[in-house]
Amino acid sequence: YLGLWLSSKYINGFILSNNFKEMLIVSTFLAILFFILKPLLKIISAPIILITLGLFILIINGFLLWITDYFFEFMRFETYIALGLTTIIISLTNVLFGIIYRIIK
Repeated sequence: YLGLWLSSKYINGFILSNNFKEMLIVSTFLAILFFILKPLLKIISAPIILITLGLFILIINGFLLWITDYFFEFMRFETYIALGLTTIIISLTNVLFGIIYRIIK
């Protein structure tokens, strides 16, 4: 939720409704995609991930964001640059929360 909110506020070309309910729906859908599809895509593309030293994971995250954009009309990417920047912001927030979780645990 935080990564989507930050992206919608600071990235031109990424439009997301300010309605809390709609943002929560998009965040939940994206979390489900990350939970179900991302591991499968990482297994399928493991050789490419190794060759690119993990940078291909950003492409996978961007693809999952694009799928989310396809299903919800209140979320829209106007440019591929906005999609890329949003992918980076969401990936960084995921890494940050992963580090915080490991420290607390």
